Amino acid sequence: MSEPLQLNGNTLHIEKWEKKLPGLTAGFTSRCQGVSSLPFDSWNMGLHVGDKTADVLENRQRLADKVRMPLESFVAGEQVHGTEIKKNRTR
Repeated sequence: MSEPLQLNGNTLHIEKWEKKLPGLTAGFTSRCQGVSSLPFDSWNMGLHVGDKTADVLENRQRLADKVRMPLESFVAGEQVHGTEIKKNRTR
């Protein structure tokens, strides 16, 4: 079995999903090359952890630029331990 995550710079892509669904960009980010300060250093994407909102938005914009996708089209999840799903719209 091949590795499901493929490293592309400082992001890990799920190529199997992307090949199966053309137009989908799926993956994970590392914590390298962002603007957040300790303890969130450096490429924090979470607005829910206490990092500065401006830093998180800058990190997200850098990712959007890297994958050539408008930030407004991003979908992000917040990990919780449970079985419920809640959909929020944020701006």
